[in-house]
Amino acid sequence: MNFDLDSSIIYSYISGSHLYGFATQTSDKDIRGVCIPPLNILLSPFQNFEQHESKTPDCCIFSLSKFFKLATDCNPSIIEALFVPTEFVCLTSDSWEHIVKHRNLFLSTACKSRFCGYAISQLKRMERHRNWLFKNPTKPNREDFGLPTHDAVFTKPQLQAIQTLGVDIVLSDKKDLAVKELQYLSAKTEWDNYNTWILNRNKERAATEAAFGMDCKHAAHTIRLLSMGRELLETGNITLPCPNASLLKDIRVGKYSYEDLLEMVGNPDEEFDVLEKNSVLPHKPDRVAIEKLYLEIVGEYC
Repeated sequence: MNFDLDSSIIYSYISGSHLYGFATQTSDKDIRGVCIPPLNILLSPFQNFEQHESKTPDCCIFSLSKFFKLATDCNPSIIEALFVPTEFVCLTSDSWEHIVKHRNLFLSTACKSRFCGYAISQLKRMERHRNWLFKNPTKPNREDFGLPTHDAVFTKPQLQAIQTLGVDIVLSDKKDLAVKELQYLSAKTEWDNYNTWILNRNKERAATEAAFGMDCKHAAHTIRLLSMGRELLETGNITLPCPNASLLKDIRVGKYSYEDLLEMVGNPDEEFDVLEKNSVLPHKPDRVAIEKLYLEIVGEYC
């Protein structure tokens, strides 16, 4: 990065669990923000800036162009920035306030797949980790699948082709071997993922999983995403801190079981389909107006 980031920031705020209202004593403060790079970078065919990240403190600053792209897609981690109360704002500007004034341009029913989709992905991750916790995976061996112990019968590109196109592309006398190779490959990938998870687990969250049978932080964020997506579809607004912050904090500290969580989640696909049909939001964002707003902001700043 070859420019002064601090002088280019037009907005920054406290994000994460502090903003949502369910921070614990060990929760770090996450800082998120938006900047407008200097004109020479904006216009250069050889220079590009999308975002800057640092760990101490945990901070991520997006370029205005990347922020606009992600906000137009209703990315949950981005769209929240348009609804942050003043007490969580670290820095603002006339340019940012102008963007917030026109935040409705970014909103659409695309938030249904984003918020609901992210929540379901969190749930699937928890389910996967629970399986690892309770089933104690073991390393798969080729002989377990009726395969020869020497090198694979098929090359890696051949297996990729079979995965994509199906075993029907394989000669009849090799189909059974192809199925077994794919089964072994799947088991080996799962084993590798399990070991990567064990190696990289956050110690605090690992202890929580051991105590409660799930990652309680993921659980809290699952319910948060569903609640925020529901409110956005119904009202066109996101209330921060979250109105159900006390519930989210109880989930975060392990007061609810995994079975309780599943009951809270219900059937989100079905629920959000109904919410989408009855939503106050347009089906698509106004990209023409968004581009005009972007050019106005950049023009005034540069």
